[in-house]
Amino acid sequence: MPTMPLETESVGASGIASPRRKADLGAFAADLEDQIARSIESAADLTAVERFSRWHEHGTVPAHEPFYRDLMPASAPAPGFQYAFEVDLDKCSSCKACVAACHSQNGLDPAESWRTVGTLVGKESRATVTSSCHHCVEPGCASGCPTLAYEKDDLTGIVKHLDDQCMGCQYCTWTCPYDAPKWNESLGIVRKCDMCHGRLAAGEAPACVQSCPSRAIRIVVVDKDALKADPNAGTRLPGIVPPERTLPTTAYLNLEDPASSPADRDVLRPEHAHAPLAVLLVLTQWAAGIWILEILRRAVGWQPWEWARPCAGALLLAGLGIGTLHLGRPLKAWKAFLGWRRSWFSREVLAMGTAVPFVAVASVPVAIAPIPESVATVANGLAAAFLLAGVGCSAMLYMATPRPAWARAATAWRFGLTTLGGGAVVLGASGMQGLRWMGVASIVAGVAKAILVLSDRRPRSEPTGALVLQARLLRGPLASQARAQAVLFVFAVAAAALGSWTGVAAWLVVALVFRMASDLVERTLFFRSCPSTRMPGGV
Repeated sequence: MPTMPLETESVGASGIASPRRKADLGAFAADLEDQIARSIESAADLTAVERFSRWHEHGTVPAHEPFYRDLMPASAPAPGFQYAFEVDLDKCSSCKACVAACHSQNGLDPAESWRTVGTLVGKESRATVTSSCHHCVEPGCASGCPTLAYEKDDLTGIVKHLDDQCMGCQYCTWTCPYDAPKWNESLGIVRKCDMCHGRLAAGEAPACVQSCPSRAIRIVVVDKDALKADPNAGTRLPGIVPPERTLPTTAYLNLEDPASSPADRDVLRPEHAHAPLAVLLVLTQWAAGIWILEILRRAVGWQPWEWARPCAGALLLAGLGIGTLHLGRPLKAWKAFLGWRRSWFSREVLAMGTAVPFVAVASVPVAIAPIPESVATVANGLAAAFLLAGVGCSAMLYMATPRPAWARAATAWRFGLTTLGGGAVVLGASGMQGLRWMGVASIVAGVAKAILVLSDRRPRSEPTGALVLQARLLRGPLASQARAQAVLFVFAVAAAALGSWTGVAAWLVVALVFRMASDLVERTLFFRSCPSTRMPGGV
């Protein structure tokens, strides 16, 4: 049998390495140790993308299931605990694989996204932030929803949206401080992340977790009582609404610079106009003003205007009818009262809706046929009470949101002055007794409201913030609309002043037209100039 020749330079007859071979191996080992040491020293400086690239270059990526198993809790949450996202900011590379996976898993529309990736910028740092619904302990979306279209699962803590229950009012997009619910125009409803609860139930991680190449997202179990005791244990990023409001459960780790700020902090972004809501608010408030002021006119013995109540009723019905056009699913509007225990939207609907039959009954004696005076008096008083309650609920509906431009007393004052000014100019234009006083009242209410409106546009001393952005919007992208509103208001005041001075009702009719136009533009700007609250975004 032929034999292989021995390489005497490297291996001797006994199979033992020669001295030369031993020297080569020693040099190789020393070089390898040196490379490993340098690799360990530089590992802290590697980006998430570089780490991922090295895993693949060296073939160290584990098999599918073991790789994702350690991104999941070992067991389901016990009572008092719930699932939550945990994000390591040091690992997020802004690749948006999580966004694509969420989009694919849930079959979202092209422009729809339940997960976003934003940026925090510091003096010498930059961090990318992936975010989705925080499945809050006390979710703002659920507390504001008028149709009870949200439920928080008792076992997992996941906040789910019930698509079939939603009427598309979009109010939850205002009450959520973190912009988690997303409006889907093609479906006419709002939808949001549900943490892929079906996958969790089957022992699989959510799509965003499994797709992240750098393992920046995990699912953990958190103690709800601990979050209540220390809200900052959860979402605690700069530039967002403080966590005390809803107790979000997402935890962000390794924030390098607590003084950093969202990259889109100063981006001017006009909001949606919500024209049907603007019309609803103006018409219902004018209706309330006419009703209340007509009661006061009669109380002081002035000649009543027989068409005051039918006029108020027509404005009320028109406002409520036009308001339904804002809904994505108007046929489900009847569900709006279901959340009356916690939603100001439901309370507004109940108050205004309850006022309608009393307005109709009180208007019957002058519009159709006489009814007992006692019945008309009771109906008149109840109509006034519910109309005022409706205006108050309208104000609270916006003041209860986390948007600083709405969540202040100025909102209630603006709504109240619209009620007074609108009612006064209509009654003055009727030409009945007290015309001059009604004209003066409309001017006073209008000027007071104008002061509030102008205060939104003045430059502010603080460098950043929602009110600063609002002022910049009104002086920038929305400046032409703001000027148009001011011009219409000046014409309205001038006409009302002429009517009050001369006692000619025609001038107050002119004032009525300009005042209505001014109020509609002002209420549209109320929506467009109010910056939304959200997680950090990009630029």
